[in-house]
Amino acid sequence: MRAPDRFEFTVKAIEQREVILAASKMLMKGRNAIKSSTITLSLMVLAGLGGMALAAALTAFLDVSPTWWMIAGWLAGAGLYLCSFQLLYSEISRVITTLPLNQVPQALIFDEIGMTYEAGPATWKTPWHLIDGVVETKLTITIVIGGIAFGLPKSAVGDAAAIDTLVGDIHLQIESSRNA
Repeated sequence: MRAPDRFEFTVKAIEQREVILAASKMLMKGRNAIKSSTITLSLMVLAGLGGMALAAALTAFLDVSPTWWMIAGWLAGAGLYLCSFQLLYSEISRVITTLPLNQVPQALIFDEIGMTYEAGPATWKTPWHLIDGVVETKLTITIVIGGIAFGLPKSAVGDAAAIDTLVGDIHLQIESSRNA
């Protein structure tokens, strides 16, 4: 890794939403993939069945043929279930950005030892070997550590070349620390 890189930023709800979404996707991969896929599929089917029940009630009330309404009800229920994550993450992001710790300027520092997060009086240091991974999203670079996500806005890093270099360095440091 080059000399320590320090990136200062403030928290924005839209970036925080991307961080939460990226971290949850990362946590659902790997050893949790089958379990999380099974749970998601089961809940989607249950939501679809709920949609079908509502469609059945609606068709009985309106006295129309239920055939296509059942399919539409299932799709609507399953779709609403999947959309609920977006709504939930948006609301969580809004709440997170209003917390006092997120009202102060923040910084992420990357050096040969690992990553340091600073927000006002709070400091969190993590060595490279404890970092689970890094995910690049549209607006952020998300670093996941034990289920906790730290989002670095790309706007704090610079242009595309600087972002690619930083993400590459982070991946390299994580891999080399695991092989050491």
